[in-house]
Amino acid sequence: MKQKAALLLAQINNKVIDLLISPKTTLPWLIASLPGGAWLLPLLAPIREAGSMLPQWWIQQSALGCHSRRDFGWRIGIAVQLFGVSGFVFTGLLLTEELMPWGILLSLTVLSLGRAFTSVFSKDIQADVIEKQRRGRFTGLVSSLSGALSIVFALLLIGDFFGENRRLINMGFVVVLVSVIVALLFSFSVQTSTEAKDKEATPSIFAQFSNNVLLRHMVLSRCFLLHAMLAIPFITVVMAQGAQLAIGWLVLASGLSALTASYLWGWMSDKRNILTLFVASCLCLVALLSIIWAVEALPHWLNFVLFYLLLVGYDGIRVGRKTLLLNVTNENNRLGFVGAGNTTVGIFLLLSGVLYSFLYSIKSQWMLWFLLIILATGILHLVKLNSLVKAQDSKK
Repeated sequence: MKQKAALLLAQINNKVIDLLISPKTTLPWLIASLPGGAWLLPLLAPIREAGSMLPQWWIQQSALGCHSRRDFGWRIGIAVQLFGVSGFVFTGLLLTEELMPWGILLSLTVLSLGRAFTSVFSKDIQADVIEKQRRGRFTGLVSSLSGALSIVFALLLIGDFFGENRRLINMGFVVVLVSVIVALLFSFSVQTSTEAKDKEATPSIFAQFSNNVLLRHMVLSRCFLLHAMLAIPFITVVMAQGAQLAIGWLVLASGLSALTASYLWGWMSDKRNILTLFVASCLCLVALLSIIWAVEALPHWLNFVLFYLLLVGYDGIRVGRKTLLLNVTNENNRLGFVGAGNTTVGIFLLLSGVLYSFLYSIKSQWMLWFLLIILATGILHLVKLNSLVKAQDSKK
Protein backbone atom coordinates (compact mmCIF):
# COMPACT_ATOMS: atom_id res chain seq x y z
CA MET A 1 0.00 0.00 0.00
CA LYS A 2 2.86 2.39 0.84
CA GLN A 3 4.43 1.73 -2.58
CA LYS A 4 1.12 2.44 -4.33
CA ALA A 5 0.74 5.71 -2.42
CA ALA A 6 4.29 6.79 -3.30
CA LEU A 7 3.75 5.90 -6.96
CA LEU A 8 0.44 7.77 -6.97
CA LEU A 9 2.10 10.87 -5.50
CA ALA A 10 4.93 10.74 -8.04
CA GLN A 11 2.50 10.35 -10.95
CA ILE A 12 0.35 13.24 -9.67
CA ASN A 13 3.52 15.30 -9.42
CA ASN A 14 4.22 14.63 -13.12
CA LYS A 15 0.71 15.71 -14.01
CA VAL A 16 0.94 18.91 -11.97
CA ILE A 17 4.15 19.74 -13.84
CA ASP A 18 2.39 19.11 -17.15
CA LEU A 19 -0.54 21.34 -16.20
CA LEU A 20 1.29 24.27 -14.61
CA ILE A 21 4.43 24.24 -16.78
CA SER A 22 2.58 23.52 -20.00
CA PRO A 23 3.91 24.17 -23.54
CA LYS A 24 0.25 24.34 -24.62
CA THR A 25 -1.04 27.04 -22.26
CA THR A 26 1.02 28.72 -19.52
CA LEU A 27 4.46 28.80 -21.19
CA PRO A 28 3.27 30.22 -24.55
CA TRP A 29 1.28 32.88 -22.69
CA LEU A 30 4.29 33.76 -20.53
CA ILE A 31 6.68 33.91 -23.51
CA ALA A 32 4.26 36.06 -25.52
CA SER A 33 4.29 38.66 -22.74
CA LEU A 34 8.09 38.99 -22.81
CA PRO A 35 9.98 41.43 -25.06
CA GLY A 36 11.98 39.56 -27.69
CA GLY A 37 10.75 36.14 -26.60
CA ALA A 38 8.78 35.21 -29.72
CA TRP A 39 11.67 33.13 -31.09
CA LEU A 40 11.11 30.56 -28.34
CA LEU A 41 7.41 29.95 -29.04
CA PRO A 42 7.84 27.38 -31.88
CA LEU A 43 10.43 25.47 -29.81
CA LEU A 44 8.42 24.93 -26.62
CA ALA A 45 6.41 21.84 -27.61
CA PRO A 46 9.25 20.06 -29.51
CA ILE A 47 11.70 20.56 -26.62
CA ARG A 48 9.16 19.49 -23.99
CA GLU A 49 7.93 16.38 -25.78
CA ALA A 50 10.89 15.29 -27.92
CA GLY A 51 13.38 16.23 -25.22
CA SER A 52 11.78 13.72 -22.88
CA MET A 53 11.73 10.96 -25.52
CA LEU A 54 14.99 11.16 -27.48
CA PRO A 55 17.32 10.16 -24.60
CA GLN A 56 15.25 7.14 -23.63
CA TRP A 57 16.95 4.58 -25.86
CA TRP A 58 20.40 5.54 -24.57
CA ILE A 59 19.14 5.49 -20.99
CA GLN A 60 17.79 2.01 -21.61
CA GLN A 61 21.16 0.91 -23.05
CA SER A 62 23.14 2.31 -20.12
CA ALA A 63 24.28 0.39 -17.05
CA LEU A 64 21.45 2.02 -15.12
CA GLY A 65 18.94 0.86 -17.72
CA CYS A 66 20.17 -2.72 -17.44
CA HIS A 67 20.14 -2.73 -13.63
CA SER A 68 17.59 -4.95 -11.92
CA ARG A 69 16.45 -2.17 -9.54
CA ARG A 70 14.10 -0.08 -11.68
CA ASP A 71 13.46 2.42 -8.87
CA PHE A 72 17.07 3.70 -9.01
CA GLY A 73 16.67 5.26 -12.45
CA TRP A 74 13.14 6.43 -11.65
CA ARG A 75 14.38 8.28 -8.55
CA ILE A 76 17.20 9.91 -10.52
CA GLY A 77 14.60 11.20 -12.97
CA ILE A 78 12.60 12.83 -10.17
CA ALA A 79 15.80 14.47 -8.88
CA VAL A 80 16.65 15.86 -12.34
CA GLN A 81 13.12 17.24 -12.62
CA LEU A 82 13.74 18.96 -9.29
CA PHE A 83 16.65 20.86 -10.86
CA GLY A 84 14.51 21.78 -13.88
CA VAL A 85 11.64 23.13 -11.77
CA SER A 86 14.15 25.01 -9.60
CA GLY A 87 15.31 26.68 -12.80
CA PHE A 88 11.78 27.88 -13.53
CA VAL A 89 11.48 29.32 -10.02
CA PHE A 90 14.83 31.10 -10.40
CA THR A 91 13.85 32.38 -13.86
CA GLY A 92 10.44 33.66 -12.80
CA LEU A 93 11.56 35.37 -9.61
CA LEU A 94 15.08 36.63 -10.29
CA LEU A 95 15.86 37.03 -14.01
CA THR A 96 15.12 40.13 -16.06
CA GLU A 97 12.54 39.96 -18.86
CA GLU A 98 15.33 39.97 -21.46
CA LEU A 99 16.97 36.89 -19.92
CA MET A 100 13.78 35.00 -19.04
CA PRO A 101 13.41 33.25 -22.45
CA TRP A 102 16.89 31.75 -22.05
CA GLY A 103 16.12 30.67 -18.50
CA ILE A 104 12.88 29.03 -19.66
CA LEU A 105 14.71 27.26 -22.50
CA LEU A 106 17.39 25.82 -20.20
CA SER A 107 14.93 24.87 -17.45
CA LEU A 108 12.59 23.17 -19.92
CA THR A 109 15.48 21.17 -21.37
CA VAL A 110 16.55 19.91 -17.92
CA LEU A 111 12.94 19.16 -16.96
CA SER A 112 12.47 17.14 -20.15
CA LEU A 113 15.63 15.12 -19.45
CA GLY A 114 14.29 14.22 -16.02
CA ARG A 115 11.01 13.12 -17.58
CA ALA A 116 12.96 10.87 -19.95
CA PHE A 117 14.34 8.94 -16.96
CA THR A 118 11.00 8.64 -15.16
CA SER A 119 9.22 7.57 -18.35
CA VAL A 120 11.68 4.74 -19.04
CA PHE A 121 11.53 3.25 -15.56
CA SER A 122 7.98 4.05 -14.42
CA LYS A 123 6.42 1.50 -16.79
CA ASP A 124 8.13 -1.43 -15.06
CA ILE A 125 7.41 0.05 -11.63
CA GLN A 126 3.73 0.56 -12.39
CA ALA A 127 3.45 -2.92 -13.89
CA ASP A 128 4.97 -4.40 -10.71
CA VAL A 129 3.03 -2.33 -8.17
CA ILE A 130 -0.39 -2.03 -9.86
CA GLU A 131 -2.48 -5.08 -10.83
CA LYS A 132 -3.10 -5.46 -14.57
CA GLN A 133 -6.87 -5.04 -14.34
CA ARG A 134 -6.47 -1.77 -12.40
CA ARG A 135 -3.75 -0.03 -14.40
CA GLY A 136 -6.06 2.01 -16.58
CA ARG A 137 -8.08 3.21 -13.59
CA PHE A 138 -4.88 4.08 -11.74
CA THR A 139 -3.75 6.24 -14.67
CA GLY A 140 -7.17 7.87 -14.78
CA LEU A 141 -7.17 8.52 -11.03
CA VAL A 142 -3.82 10.31 -11.31
CA SER A 143 -5.14 12.59 -14.03
CA SER A 144 -8.35 13.32 -12.13
CA LEU A 145 -6.62 14.33 -8.89
CA SER A 146 -4.10 16.53 -10.69
CA GLY A 147 -6.92 18.04 -12.73
CA ALA A 148 -8.64 19.17 -9.54
CA LEU A 149 -5.49 21.04 -8.50
CA SER A 150 -5.31 22.62 -11.93
CA ILE A 151 -8.90 23.88 -11.64
CA VAL A 152 -8.03 25.70 -8.41
CA PHE A 153 -5.09 27.37 -10.18
CA ALA A 154 -7.30 28.31 -13.15
CA LEU A 155 -9.95 29.89 -10.93
CA LEU A 156 -7.27 32.02 -9.30
CA LEU A 157 -6.19 33.19 -12.75
CA ILE A 158 -9.76 33.92 -13.86
CA GLY A 159 -10.59 35.73 -10.62
CA ASP A 160 -7.42 37.85 -10.89
CA PHE A 161 -6.92 37.44 -7.14
CA PHE A 162 -3.27 38.42 -7.25
CA GLY A 163 -3.65 41.37 -9.61
CA GLU A 164 -1.23 39.98 -12.20
CA ASN A 165 -1.37 36.57 -13.87
CA ARG A 166 2.41 36.39 -14.28
CA ARG A 167 2.87 36.64 -10.51
CA LEU A 168 0.45 33.77 -9.97
CA ILE A 169 2.21 31.64 -12.58
CA ASN A 170 5.51 32.26 -10.77
CA MET A 171 3.82 31.13 -7.55
CA GLY A 172 2.66 28.05 -9.45
CA PHE A 173 6.31 27.27 -10.21
CA VAL A 174 7.03 27.37 -6.46
CA VAL A 175 4.12 25.00 -5.78
CA VAL A 176 5.49 22.56 -8.36
CA LEU A 177 8.92 22.77 -6.73
CA VAL A 178 7.47 21.75 -3.36
CA SER A 179 5.51 18.95 -5.06
CA VAL A 180 8.66 17.50 -6.65
CA ILE A 181 10.55 17.61 -3.33
CA VAL A 182 7.75 15.70 -1.59
CA ALA A 183 7.55 13.16 -4.43
CA LEU A 184 11.31 12.57 -4.25
CA LEU A 185 11.18 11.96 -0.50
CA PHE A 186 8.28 9.50 -0.79
CA SER A 187 9.91 7.70 -3.74
CA PHE A 188 12.42 6.01 -1.42
CA SER A 189 9.63 3.72 -0.17
CA VAL A 190 9.34 2.18 -3.66
CA GLN A 191 11.64 -0.75 -4.39
CA THR A 192 11.06 -2.66 -7.61
CA SER A 193 13.32 -5.38 -8.99
CA THR A 194 13.27 -7.20 -12.32
CA GLU A 195 15.73 -9.55 -13.93
CA ALA A 196 18.95 -7.71 -14.79
CA LYS A 197 19.32 -7.20 -18.53
CA ASP A 198 22.41 -8.14 -20.53
CA LYS A 199 23.68 -4.91 -22.02
CA GLU A 200 25.37 -6.64 -24.96
CA ALA A 201 22.28 -8.69 -25.73
CA THR A 202 20.00 -5.66 -25.97
CA PRO A 203 18.80 -5.33 -29.59
CA SER A 204 19.39 -2.10 -31.47
CA ILE A 205 16.52 0.22 -32.31
CA PHE A 206 16.51 -1.17 -35.85
CA ALA A 207 16.38 -4.73 -34.53
CA GLN A 208 13.51 -3.85 -32.20
CA PHE A 209 11.43 -2.66 -35.15
CA SER A 210 12.48 -5.35 -37.62
CA ASN A 211 11.70 -8.14 -35.15
CA ASN A 212 8.30 -6.92 -33.97
CA VAL A 213 5.53 -5.85 -36.32
CA LEU A 214 3.28 -4.88 -33.40
CA LEU A 215 5.86 -2.34 -32.16
CA ARG A 216 6.09 -0.81 -35.63
CA HIS A 217 2.37 -0.31 -35.84
CA MET A 218 2.04 0.93 -32.26
CA VAL A 219 4.63 3.63 -32.99
CA LEU A 220 2.98 4.46 -36.32
CA SER A 221 -0.41 4.74 -34.61
CA ARG A 222 1.07 6.97 -31.93
CA CYS A 223 2.59 9.30 -34.54
CA PHE A 224 -0.76 9.55 -36.32
CA LEU A 225 -2.79 10.20 -33.18
CA LEU A 226 -0.24 12.65 -31.75
CA HIS A 227 -1.51 15.12 -34.34
CA ALA A 228 -4.38 15.82 -31.96
CA MET A 229 -1.81 17.05 -29.43
CA LEU A 230 0.21 18.93 -32.06
CA ALA A 231 -2.90 20.88 -33.01
CA ILE A 232 -3.64 22.10 -29.47
CA PRO A 233 -0.97 24.87 -29.23
CA PHE A 234 -2.03 26.24 -32.61
CA ILE A 235 -5.69 26.18 -31.60
CA THR A 236 -4.69 28.02 -28.43
CA VAL A 237 -3.02 30.74 -30.49
CA VAL A 238 -6.02 31.03 -32.80
CA MET A 239 -8.35 31.52 -29.83
CA ALA A 240 -6.00 33.93 -28.07
CA GLN A 241 -5.54 36.08 -31.18
CA GLY A 242 -9.28 36.36 -31.58
CA ALA A 243 -9.77 37.02 -27.85
CA GLN A 244 -11.86 33.84 -27.69
CA LEU A 245 -10.34 32.46 -24.46
CA ALA A 246 -8.01 34.02 -21.85
CA ILE A 247 -5.21 32.08 -20.15
CA GLY A 248 -7.31 31.25 -17.09
CA TRP A 249 -10.03 29.66 -19.19
CA LEU A 250 -7.47 27.60 -21.12
CA VAL A 251 -6.01 26.23 -17.89
CA LEU A 252 -9.53 25.61 -16.57
CA ALA A 253 -10.41 23.58 -19.67
CA SER A 254 -7.24 21.55 -19.19
CA GLY A 255 -8.00 20.85 -15.54
CA LEU A 256 -11.65 20.01 -16.17
CA SER A 257 -10.72 17.58 -18.93
CA ALA A 258 -8.35 15.71 -16.61
CA LEU A 259 -10.80 15.75 -13.70
CA THR A 260 -13.92 14.64 -15.53
CA ALA A 261 -12.68 12.21 -18.16
CA SER A 262 -9.44 10.49 -17.16
CA TYR A 263 -10.89 7.94 -14.73
CA LEU A 264 -13.62 7.04 -17.24
CA TRP A 265 -11.01 6.61 -19.99
CA GLY A 266 -8.98 4.46 -17.61
CA TRP A 267 -11.94 2.22 -16.85
CA MET A 268 -12.75 1.96 -20.55
CA SER A 269 -9.15 1.15 -21.52
CA ASP A 270 -9.08 -1.67 -18.96
CA LYS A 271 -11.95 -3.23 -20.91
CA ARG A 272 -11.15 -2.34 -24.55
CA ASN A 273 -7.88 -0.59 -25.41
CA ILE A 274 -8.41 -0.08 -29.12
CA LEU A 275 -12.03 1.02 -28.68
CA THR A 276 -10.82 3.66 -26.22
CA LEU A 277 -8.33 4.96 -28.77
CA PHE A 278 -11.01 5.00 -31.47
CA VAL A 279 -13.63 6.89 -29.44
CA ALA A 280 -11.09 9.40 -28.09
CA SER A 281 -9.61 10.04 -31.54
CA CYS A 282 -13.04 10.58 -33.08
CA LEU A 283 -13.86 13.08 -30.33
CA CYS A 284 -10.66 15.00 -31.13
CA LEU A 285 -11.50 14.91 -34.83
CA VAL A 286 -14.99 16.35 -34.32
CA ALA A 287 -13.76 19.07 -31.93
CA LEU A 288 -10.91 20.08 -34.26
CA LEU A 289 -13.17 20.17 -37.28
CA SER A 290 -15.67 22.39 -35.49
CA ILE A 291 -12.99 24.81 -34.26
CA ILE A 292 -11.23 25.06 -37.62
CA TRP A 293 -14.50 25.51 -39.46
CA ALA A 294 -16.13 28.22 -37.37
CA VAL A 295 -14.00 29.41 -34.43
CA GLU A 296 -14.59 33.12 -35.13
CA ALA A 297 -18.33 32.73 -35.59
CA LEU A 298 -18.91 30.73 -32.41
CA PRO A 299 -19.64 32.32 -29.00
CA HIS A 300 -16.94 32.17 -26.34
CA TRP A 301 -18.71 29.54 -24.26
CA LEU A 302 -18.96 27.17 -27.23
CA ASN A 303 -15.28 27.61 -28.08
CA PHE A 304 -14.51 26.76 -24.46
CA VAL A 305 -16.60 23.58 -24.73
CA LEU A 306 -14.89 22.56 -27.98
CA PHE A 307 -11.43 23.20 -26.54
CA TYR A 308 -12.42 21.15 -23.49
CA LEU A 309 -13.63 18.27 -25.69
CA LEU A 310 -10.39 18.37 -27.67
CA LEU A 311 -8.40 18.00 -24.45
CA VAL A 312 -10.74 15.25 -23.22
CA GLY A 313 -10.22 13.35 -26.45
CA TYR A 314 -6.45 13.59 -26.34
CA ASP A 315 -6.46 12.50 -22.70
CA GLY A 316 -8.30 9.38 -23.82
CA ILE A 317 -5.69 8.75 -26.50
CA ARG A 318 -2.92 9.07 -23.93
CA VAL A 319 -4.57 6.80 -21.33
CA GLY A 320 -5.48 4.18 -23.94
CA ARG A 321 -1.99 4.14 -25.43
CA LYS A 322 -0.24 3.76 -22.06
CA THR A 323 -2.56 0.96 -20.92
CA LEU A 324 -2.14 -0.85 -24.25
CA LEU A 325 1.65 -0.67 -23.92
CA LEU A 326 1.54 -2.20 -20.43
CA ASN A 327 -0.81 -4.97 -21.53
CA VAL A 328 1.03 -6.13 -24.67
CA THR A 329 4.50 -6.20 -23.06
CA ASN A 330 6.18 -7.98 -20.17
CA GLU A 331 9.19 -7.26 -17.97
CA ASN A 332 11.53 -8.83 -20.55
CA ASN A 333 10.59 -6.64 -23.51
CA ARG A 334 8.86 -3.60 -21.99
CA LEU A 335 12.01 -1.53 -21.63
CA GLY A 336 12.96 -2.20 -25.26
CA PHE A 337 9.49 -1.21 -26.45
CA VAL A 338 9.51 1.99 -24.40
CA GLY A 339 13.04 3.00 -25.39
CA ALA A 340 12.79 2.28 -29.12
CA GLY A 341 9.25 3.63 -29.44
CA ASN A 342 9.78 6.86 -27.53
CA THR A 343 13.09 7.64 -29.23
CA THR A 344 11.48 7.22 -32.64
CA VAL A 345 8.45 9.31 -31.66
CA GLY A 346 10.79 11.93 -30.19
CA ILE A 347 12.59 12.32 -33.52
CA PHE A 348 9.23 12.54 -35.27
CA LEU A 349 8.01 15.24 -32.87
CA LEU A 350 11.16 17.32 -33.24
CA LEU A 351 10.98 17.26 -37.04
CA SER A 352 7.22 17.73 -37.26
CA GLY A 353 7.28 20.56 -34.72
CA VAL A 354 9.70 22.54 -36.87
CA LEU A 355 7.78 21.72 -40.05
CA TYR A 356 4.35 22.61 -38.68
CA SER A 357 5.62 25.83 -37.13
CA PHE A 358 6.90 26.81 -40.58
CA LEU A 359 3.61 25.86 -42.25
CA TYR A 360 1.70 27.79 -39.60
CA SER A 361 3.70 30.94 -40.34
CA ILE A 362 2.70 30.64 -44.01
CA LYS A 363 -0.95 29.62 -43.85
CA SER A 364 -2.35 28.50 -40.51
CA GLN A 365 -5.66 27.29 -41.91
CA TRP A 366 -3.99 24.92 -44.37
CA MET A 367 -1.73 23.51 -41.68
CA LEU A 368 -4.65 22.81 -39.34
CA TRP A 369 -6.51 20.99 -42.10
CA PHE A 370 -3.38 18.91 -42.74
CA LEU A 371 -3.24 17.93 -39.06
CA LEU A 372 -6.90 16.96 -39.26
CA ILE A 373 -6.30 14.68 -42.25
CA ILE A 374 -3.37 12.91 -40.55
CA LEU A 375 -5.48 12.36 -37.42
CA ALA A 376 -8.25 10.84 -39.56
CA THR A 377 -5.66 8.52 -41.13
CA GLY A 378 -4.65 7.42 -37.64
CA ILE A 379 -8.25 6.50 -36.83
CA LEU A 380 -8.37 4.25 -39.90
CA HIS A 381 -5.04 2.68 -38.95
CA LEU A 382 -6.52 1.50 -35.64
CA VAL A 383 -8.20 -1.32 -37.60
CA LYS A 384 -4.78 -2.78 -38.44
CA LEU A 385 -3.49 -2.24 -34.90
CA ASN A 386 -6.53 -4.02 -33.47
CA SER A 387 -5.91 -7.09 -35.64
CA LEU A 388 -2.28 -7.27 -34.50
CA VAL A 389 -3.21 -6.99 -30.82
CA LYS A 390 -5.82 -9.75 -31.20
CA ALA A 391 -3.25 -11.95 -32.95
CA GLN A 392 -0.79 -11.54 -30.09
CA ASP A 393 -3.47 -12.20 -27.46
CA SER A 394 -4.42 -15.43 -29.21
CA LYS A 395 -0.83 -16.69 -28.83
CA LYS A 396 -0.83 -16.28 -25.05
